[in-house]
Amino acid sequence: MAWARKRVAVLGSISADEFDGLLSWLNDRDDCEILTDDFADIENVDAVFLCVSRPQQTFGSSLEDFRRKNPLAWIVQIFGPWCVGEARTGPTPEGIVRMAWYQWAYRLPWLLESDANLSPTFAPQEEVFAFLASIETTPKRGTVGIVAKTFDDYDYLRSACESLGFTTNWVTSPLNDPPEKPTALLGIAAGTESADFTPISDVFKRVDGIPKILCLGTPTWEDWDRAKSCGISAILGQPFQLSDVAQLLKPAADCGILPLVNPSANR
Repeated sequence: MAWARKRVAVLGSISADEFDGLLSWLNDRDDCEILTDDFADIENVDAVFLCVSRPQQTFGSSLEDFRRKNPLAWIVQIFGPWCVGEARTGPTPEGIVRMAWYQWAYRLPWLLESDANLSPTFAPQEEVFAFLASIETTPKRGTVGIVAKTFDDYDYLRSACESLGFTTNWVTSPLNDPPEKPTALLGIAAGTESADFTPISDVFKRVDGIPKILCLGTPTWEDWDRAKSCGISAILGQPFQLSDVAQLLKPAADCGILPLVNPSANR
């Protein structure tokens, strides 16, 4: 059974640009009571989201004190673009769910709404299996147009989409008058400064009203800025989880970061 109204604490660099939209998204949810107090004052919460904008930003002994007071609470670290990789932030402490600043929009909804009753100390594999068990994988769920320069890149995304019940088309040129509008568009490039991004942008600009997802190697804040022009719905980093693709391809997927990226890119 899904949680009832949840007490959720949001701490750390809440005012940083990369976390803009998170608090308002949470406040708009009827099933959440949001707290922004200091660690020492927080008790009896269901989850805490730690926003980390700079390397070596830690919560030290406060985190351990919080664990003792809230042993069953989820602890989620959301790290910014300056904190990619353990070389910058150090190893993630055990029992903490870690996600990037561009991932919370499609990972937190399921975490808050899940009826899987996972323990806060679950293994990542348990989360993936629980998510996949909750989605439909029936055939003919729709067609995903994949914009990719090479067959290997196309095949990389094709296998993910088809395992979820979607058919795929390899799109290699702009869709002037497509015979059938795809359910979603999914483009893959090394980054928005690479030559691979130009044809993706051209295709994305010609189709409205569907999810447009950009898959990049290591997304940066600059990638967000450049991608605004083609009306993307979300950025998918690599490597990704199959559950990420499933969430983003839902017809009514809730991408909380969308207002930050491109308010006009409504689905």
